[in-house]
Formats: sequence, structure tokens, C-alpha cells
Amino acid sequence: MQTSGGGGEFSQVTSQSRAVPVRLTPPAPTLRSTPLRFRILFGLGAILVVAGYLLVLTGPGGPTLAALIHQPGFLLLAGLVLLADLYPLVPSMRDVRSNMVFAWSAAISLAAVLAYGPKATLLFVVSGMTAALSRRTERWWHVVLNMIIFGLIGLPVAVLARGAQKVDPLMSPGAWRLAAWGLVMAAVVVLFYTLLTGLALTQLGASNWAKQWARFGKNVRIWGVSLITAPLLAALALQGPWALPAMAVVIVSLNHLSSTMFRSTAASRTDGLTGLANRLTLTRRLSARIAELEPGRSVTLMLIDLNRFKDVNDSYGHLVGDEVLIVVAHRLLAAAAPTDLVSRYGGDEFAVVVGPGTSPEQVAATRHAFRATLDDPVTVGLVSVVVGGSVGVARTMNPDLDVLDLVERADRDMYRAKRLQERAAPGSWRPGPAAGPRPARRRGAPVWSTTVQGASAAPAAGWPGVYLSWSPGSGPSGGPAVWGSAPVEGGVR
Repeated sequence: MQTSGGGGEFSQVTSQSRAVPVRLTPPAPTLRSTPLRFRILFGLGAILVVAGYLLVLTGPGGPTLAALIHQPGFLLLAGLVLLADLYPLVPSMRDVRSNMVFAWSAAISLAAVLAYGPKATLLFVVSGMTAALSRRTERWWHVVLNMIIFGLIGLPVAVLARGAQKVDPLMSPGAWRLAAWGLVMAAVVVLFYTLLTGLALTQLGASNWAKQWARFGKNVRIWGVSLITAPLLAALALQGPWALPAMAVVIVSLNHLSSTMFRSTAASRTDGLTGLANRLTLTRRLSARIAELEPGRSVTLMLIDLNRFKDVNDSYGHLVGDEVLIVVAHRLLAAAAPTDLVSRYGGDEFAVVVGPGTSPEQVAATRHAFRATLDDPVTVGLVSVVVGGSVGVARTMNPDLDVLDLVERADRDMYRAKRLQERAAPGSWRPGPAAGPRPARRRGAPVWSTTVQGASAAPAAGWPGVYLSWSPGSGPSGGPAVWGSAPVEGGVR
């Protein structure tokens, strides 16, 4: 028997079908579906990189490319580039590969340029490719875009490297000269990275220059930690190349240290069952959003309560109830916008902080989408149930409002919605014993996604490359849009 979900009531469904998995991240769009202005810049960048590196590789200055591959130091540096970018692909690093905070491949590429001259800037193109591949991007042009950005970064570095061979800086040749040119080139790398990633994001409609400028300080901190090691690595490549493999131990150790810190931080900010943001994360994020309100702006909170969820636990057990909560979490994430923060408030209650810039019409549509997705049957083993849900909405434009006051408003609206549903569908149906044995608990992958939830500082915090995550209908004119920007937001993070 199946009762209409309009009243949000719990009911049993006789269907034995399995639940269809929910895809949290829609497929990335093709290059053709991106804005025309971006495609024009994409093509011009590719032409500039190809032409620039033909001139660099065939021009004077430093050893030839053929001579470079016979240099043990250069080969070891190239191997370290591959290790730094591809090591996060090992299974134990799968959930943190987008959150590494050390830009080692860029630093190693810079070290090769300091040691061997302008032709070694080819490693920048290689590091751009391997950094994108390590994130297992869905589209070929994501990899090419990363290669273009890193290739363009390498071109001014090549010009400086050629000048370093002709012009004696303020000090005599030696270690100090290497350190001075390393500092200058590191500044150029950070500056061009910020400009090029900002240009890509703004042309894709995913960010603006104000946000990119606000992230500049973090770019400097993240890249600076790695780039200051470039002169040391260059000196090792020239004077003692066989000491370079020790750098592999440093890279692996720091990666594991950052992964441990990331996992502990994520555990403190996420719900252990569903993987959504927990109440602490919700209140902190909501408090920050309210405090930063500008005139004419607002913050919207939604509270979602499952109807008759207690009947699921009473009839089929808490293990089935847990599976229902996990499925509900998947569905809420799938129905939410990429900029929304979806969290588990407690028990069978969920909360959503609506993303900035969302219109009242979009809020109403999202509320309806949440109601609709909760009215669909949830299948766990041989049991299929419909729990339904009530959604309350509260909105404020007051930057001095207390977080709990906004939660209370949303809570009152949610119970008004619940009473309206009960009046529209009076009576209650209580389930009988489950048909057959209680299903065994299925342990699936966590629902949590840093790109959507932001449970860490950012989905690709510190990654020296372009990470693109897409959602349909959120871009200009309803087209695809990018969410996030590296190294802090997870885009060109």
C-alpha cells in the first residue's frame, strides 16, 4: 500500500526495486558549452604557449633539451614533479587529494629553471598536466587549461632565467645569487598564477576580481611555503643531485601530515553518519554570513524535518533508519544549489543555509524540490518507505540578529508547514511488521563533499591548478557554471 506523499506521511511500498544511486556532481560540460569569451581566451592561450615554448626550446641560453635529459639532477627533479603530483592518487589519499596545501611541483619546476636555465621551464607545462590528472578531471580541456596556465607562468620565468645568465645581480655569482633570483622568480610565479586563474574564473562566470584579490594573501602563503625551497633544490641538483631523493621523503611525509590534519578537521565539522556538515559548522557558517551582511542583502535558512521518521525506527529498526537518513542526505545535496550549505541539525532534522544571491523565487523552488524529493520512496534492502518532510524558511537582513533567533523562526515556520500538511491529509497510518527479515546495513561512501559543503577551508585548498566542479542551470542565462576556485574555493583552487 502506498499513501500519497502530499501529507508527508510514512508509508510502506511493496516494490522490491533497489534505490537508484544519486549523482552528487553533474557531469562537467564540454568546452563548446562554456562562454564564447572563455573559448577565445582558451585558444589564444594555447597558441601563445605553443609558440612561446618553441622559441624557448630553440633559442639560446642554457643547455639544450637533449643535454638536459643527460643531467642526473634534472632527471631527478623531473621525477620529483611526477611524484609530487601523482602520489595523491594512492588509495589512502583519495579523500584529500584536492586539499593538499603544498605546491611542490611548481617549486621543483622553478628549481630546475634556476639550475639549468630557461629550457627547463618545460617542466611547468608537465606539472600543469600532472596536477590536473591527479584530480581525475572528467574533461580533456580541464587538463589542457591547467597546462596553458602553468605554461604561461613558465614563459616570464624563462625570460628571467635568460636574463639571470647575462646580468649579475647585486651580489657575486654563487649561492646568494641563486637565492636572489629564486625570490624574484617565486614572486613572478605567484603573481601570474593569481592573474591567470582569476582571468579563467571570471571569464567562466564563476567568480569576480574582488573575490580573487581577497584570496591573494592565501595564495602567497600557500605557494610561498613551497617556492622558498626552490633555490635549495637547485643547489642540490647542481652540487649533489643524489641527495634529491631525500626530498621524496619530505613530500610524502608532508602529504600524510596534511591528510591527517584534514581528516581530523573534517571529522570535527561533519556528521558521522551522513557526512554532511554538523550543527557546529552550520552555526559558525550562519553566524559569519549574518555578521557580514551588507545593506540590501539577506541570509536565508531552511529547516527540514522528516515526517513520521520515528515509525521507521520502531517498525524496521535503527539500522534501517540510519540508511534512510543517508539516502535523504544524498537527495538533499542533489536538490540543493552548489552554493548552499546542507547540514544535519540533529536526529531527523536537516538545515540548509541558502547560498548568497538566491532570489525569493529560487528559495521557493528549492523548498518545493526538497519536499518533492522526500516524498519519493526510499528503498533499503527489501523494505521501501516514504517518509515525507516539512520545510521551514526564515530570512533576515539584520546583521545583528542572533543565529538562534533565525533558527527559531525557521523552526516555527517548519511546524506551521507540518500542521498544514496534517490538515490536508488527516489521519495517520502506522506500518505493520516488515515483510521479511530486516535488511542488513549497507555501508556506502560518505555523502560529504568538500566542494559543496566546504567542511575544510576549501575543496581544493592550496592545489596549484585548476579544479572545476559544475552544476546545471546556475550559470549566466541558465547555462552551466563553475563552483569554486583554487586554491581556496576550488575552481581555477
